[in-house]
Amino acid sequence: MKLVSVIVPVYNVQLYLEKCLQSIVDQTYKQLEIIVVDDGSTDNSGKVADDFAKKNANIRVYHKINGGLSSARNYGIKHARGEFYVFIDSDDFVDSNFIKTMMEKRDGADLVISNYTKVDIKGNHLEQDKQIKKDGLWNRTEFWNRYYFEGLWITCEVSWNKLYSRKALENIEFPVSKLHEDEFVIGPIVDNCRSIKVVNDSLYYYVQRENSIMHTKYKGNLDLATALLERYEFFARDSKEKMIDIQEATLCAASNSLALGFFEKEDKAEYYSLKHRFDVFVQQQLNQKKSRRLFLQAQLCKYPRLYRSFYQLRH
Repeated sequence: MKLVSVIVPVYNVQLYLEKCLQSIVDQTYKQLEIIVVDDGSTDNSGKVADDFAKKNANIRVYHKINGGLSSARNYGIKHARGEFYVFIDSDDFVDSNFIKTMMEKRDGADLVISNYTKVDIKGNHLEQDKQIKKDGLWNRTEFWNRYYFEGLWITCEVSWNKLYSRKALENIEFPVSKLHEDEFVIGPIVDNCRSIKVVNDSLYYYVQRENSIMHTKYKGNLDLATALLERYEFFARDSKEKMIDIQEATLCAASNSLALGFFEKEDKAEYYSLKHRFDVFVQQQLNQKKSRRLFLQAQLCKYPRLYRSFYQLRH
């Protein structure tokens, strides 16, 4: 039985951490090391974690100065010894068969992705994600086609509903001090994978809190635009496959975030720097393949206020 490292970044979640850790301890797959990274919590989260570690020999707790979610994940990876990794956010919880099912259905893939269920803080079901309709084994190109053209982007990009091989996370470092940190790393992670397995079981419970990052609308658009432009550059320069249509879809997505990001900060220097990169990449892309859609998106991106009006009408 192969060792799986479960990495749990923790910051001020004393009300939720016990349920999270208990769901991991109760896993039917027992060959686990549970790495809890207390990222400078100012509540009793660290004590909750320490109490669990006293009762469970496979739990290791690390206390560090606050550096953010990405910093805590990177710290956990550095201290992991397993052949496979799982990230579980400390206010979420998992089905008792989460890791067992992912390992059994892996089919030799370097990345396994499950559906998830969105719940409120009391555990009441709000929405069941069923973007993955059936189990499947995908190559890298199929992953990106499904991601962009079948609307699987949330299921596929977040870090927490997945099982990773050590190879998948080779040379991967989550970006510190950025929102949308998962968007920055999903490209290189997929490129590290020989294949990707998707399973239609809903095994992860994402707890939606009013003050959670994912529940906050219209924030981090410049970070997201940065991540998407880096992804385009990665596709164009480093990816093992050349995917012209997927590069185009990436730039179209970046145009949305860039236009909305215009309104995030009074200092527009970051926006104009990103806009320049975007314009260069659009021209490169149009030189490879003419696209009316990308051309129109790029034109609309020149008028952020007009774009925001269209966006608000659609949403």
